[in-house]
Amino acid sequence: MTQGDQTSGQPGELFRPFDLRELGDRPVRRSLEAEAGELAALAERFDLIELERLQADLVLRRLRGGIVRVEGQLRAAAKQRCVVTLGPVPVTLDEPFDLEIQQVARGTEAGPELDVELEAPEPLEGGRLDLGELVAQQFSLALDPYPRAPGVTLEEAGWSGSDDEEVPSDNPFAALGKLKDRGRS
Repeated sequence: MTQGDQTSGQPGELFRPFDLRELGDRPVRRSLEAEAGELAALAERFDLIELERLQADLVLRRLRGGIVRVEGQLRAAAKQRCVVTLGPVPVTLDEPFDLEIQQVARGTEAGPELDVELEAPEPLEGGRLDLGELVAQQFSLALDPYPRAPGVTLEEAGWSGSDDEEVPSDNPFAALGKLKDRGRS
C-alpha cells in the first residue's frame, strides 16, 4: 500500500521516501507539498479536473512490535467532476488522519488473522516508507466519491430514483426488469 506503484515497482507520483531507521524513540516530523508536475499526475490518477494544492504535515512514532504510527494533517484544493452535470465541483480539504503500519520481513505475513472488527496495521516490507504515496492514498479516501455541484439534484438530470418509475425500453436493464417481473408471476 505505502511503497509506491506496486504493479510496476516504480515510485508513485508523489515519491517521498522515509528510511525508518531514522525513527528512534522520539517522534519525527515531516512536511510535504506536491509540485506542479506531481499535482498534474495525481489529478490524472484520481480523475480530477484539477489538483491545485496538496500538502501534509506528518508525525511518525515508533510503537512496539515494529509498528509505526503516522498522524497527519492533509490540506488540498481540487476540482472534481460533478456526477450529474460533469461540471467542476470545487473541493477544499483540511483533514486529519491517523494510521498504523507494521514492518514485516519480506515474504511473510503481517501476523495472524485478526477479528474483522479490529483494524490491523498496514503491512510494510522493507525499511522504507513512501510518505508521498501514503498522503496520496489518504487524499483519495477523503475525496467525495459522488461529487455534485451545489444545488444540483438528480431530478434535474431526469432521474427521480423511484423504483416505480418506468424504465425506458432502450435502457440495457429494461430486459432484466422484464425477466424479474416474469419471475414474480
